[in-house]
Amino acid sequence: MSEPDAGQTDAINKGFAHARGDILAWLNSDDTWMPGTVTAAVQAFLAEPGYGLIYGDANYIDEQDRVIGRFPAAQTTTAF
Repeated sequence: MSEPDAGQTDAINKGFAHARGDILAWLNSDDTWMPGTVTAAVQAFLAEPGYGLIYGDANYIDEQDRVIGRFPAAQTTTAF
């Protein structure tokens, strides 16, 4: 769906309102997932049903998709 909205968070919330399932995810247009990301997240939810949110480290990349920096999730959450 493409329509006017009140920004990124509004667009994500609209998508979640239409989504069905036990696990929901989103990927912004300027983000990437590494191979195995979805599998790892699903396995973590299955192993720890009490988790409400899972996210991982992020890579900063340049125009050629080369990793130029890292943003560790441990800065914003408790490591498990």
